[in-house]
Amino acid sequence: MYCSVLNKISKDQLRRNISRIFTQSQALHDIEVQQGHMKLIDEMVCDENTTSTNNGTFSWPMTKIGTTAEIPCHAYVATRYCSPRTMGHPEMASSQNMSSQKCSPFTGIWQEPDMSQCYNTEWITRRLKDIARKNIDKGNINNISKEILDISQKSVYFKEEHIVLTVEILEKMVPLISKVYANITVSNVLRCINNLINIPEEVLAGAEEEKRSANRLLDLIQEIPEKIPLEEQQVTAIYSNLGIGVSKVNPDTFDGLFYGVSYGTNDAKEKTMVPKVLMITLLLTIYDSPNPDQQEADAKLMASISLPRSLLKHLKDEERSSVSRITFFSMRDDKLYRVTQNSSTKQNARINSHVLAASVPDIPMGNLNEPVNISFNLIHQNARNLQCVYWDESPGLNPHWSPIGCHISRHEPGKEVVCSCDYLTSFALLADIYQNEGETENAFSITSNIGSGISLAFLILTIIIHVCFRNPWDLMSSKVLVSLCSSLAVTNFIFLVGMQSYVQTMAGCKAVAALLHYFLLTSVMWMTVEAFHVYLSVVVVFKTCQTCFMKSSIFSWGIPAVIVIITLAINSTDNYIKIAEV
Repeated sequence: MYCSVLNKISKDQLRRNISRIFTQSQALHDIEVQQGHMKLIDEMVCDENTTSTNNGTFSWPMTKIGTTAEIPCHAYVATRYCSPRTMGHPEMASSQNMSSQKCSPFTGIWQEPDMSQCYNTEWITRRLKDIARKNIDKGNINNISKEILDISQKSVYFKEEHIVLTVEILEKMVPLISKVYANITVSNVLRCINNLINIPEEVLAGAEEEKRSANRLLDLIQEIPEKIPLEEQQVTAIYSNLGIGVSKVNPDTFDGLFYGVSYGTNDAKEKTMVPKVLMITLLLTIYDSPNPDQQEADAKLMASISLPRSLLKHLKDEERSSVSRITFFSMRDDKLYRVTQNSSTKQNARINSHVLAASVPDIPMGNLNEPVNISFNLIHQNARNLQCVYWDESPGLNPHWSPIGCHISRHEPGKEVVCSCDYLTSFALLADIYQNEGETENAFSITSNIGSGISLAFLILTIIIHVCFRNPWDLMSSKVLVSLCSSLAVTNFIFLVGMQSYVQTMAGCKAVAALLHYFLLTSVMWMTVEAFHVYLSVVVVFKTCQTCFMKSSIFSWGIPAVIVIITLAINSTDNYIKIAEV
């Protein structure tokens, strides 16, 4: 309530005056508000208020005098104390318009907000450790999953320790999901994992290096649709980063299956992806349906996977009898896959699609009679050098995307790519990071060849001049120079002839690499001899002898040969070949 004149009036008098005004109000009488329905609440408060700081804009609710308001702020909370109004308070300065002052002493004064706890994550650590110490069973999994979901809302502020603790808790929950309602898994556990994917990539990478947390999280994502109870024919769920689909199947009547997912951009927040469509249905329903609306929905899918009718026919009898479901999951991007890759692997390409996965639980599905077709809409439409890839976790290799067994069966430039693969696993579409890499690589190759050709021509010219116009064996300097030029000339020749696209065999590649290694080393050695000879000629009075050049030749041609032979002998010559991983 506001007043135009500040009067010295007691609290009881003010209450009586306000009560009389409401009792005698004709407006309230006209709308049939009875006196018994009115109550005067005697509270002294700080009014609603908005503040702006470097941490953002915050709206403070009406708060009782003598108490502290708490509102969410980044990782934790911001606080602000509501104090009683006193005549000596700075906000009572005479410069303020007295006609707009709130009537004293029944309104309070907001103190400065305390933002010191906005990024405090100790509460996250404390709550996660408390949950980790609990024994999780089907009786308390619902409450605990809700609690862990609540904590995961702040996942963007998680540290490596929080990721490790959360994954450990989820690993205790997932084995129990077959014993509880599917809604608990979909609403709590899956949403929690979805929130974890929002964690900054560098923090996830640290947790992966420490406890393989990202890899374990991928295992959980694959395990959830395998264990979730199928109360109906299908279970589907989709969130901003993650979606799953599960369908009951009968091996004897299996007629193909389709899984599709689409994400759309949230207009309220740029770059935030929100789910639009998720479907899992029989193959015939999608492709043979005369319903144009259904066909239009299919066309708008960002990614889809269709399983052939013959998928289960090649299974043995004992395997067929154990098949009861087929599982799918999709991911908006490959963040978890990226952090599980070896940090030393050169990332010269990126995933340009959503990630789709399909599996038959506990049965490896490879060498299929009919391929699995995976359709991707391109995220970056101008990307080039596309490859269909699958996630390879073969023993002895670092996990990586591999193109083996997959190929592009249809490509609409800038729109859609259809991949065909002969097994079930995680699939994606790989593209060059740099869209003009092909032109750049071609220009670089031409420039390198021209430069090497010019260098080779002048090296040969130098050798001819020394041989034809002076006897190179009379002077030590001429011998060293001719030897150095010969080594460099052979190096350039090998580069021009051997570093071309037609050298694609493994043996040819190893031979070129070994020869380049040898002649580059000999060139360095002859440069060392040349430098040493110049030093002797300038600083030391030195008489050239025949044995000096012999020793220099053994040094310059022999030591590189030993190095290359040892390199060839170790690891069965595989040190001269790089198996590309993406």
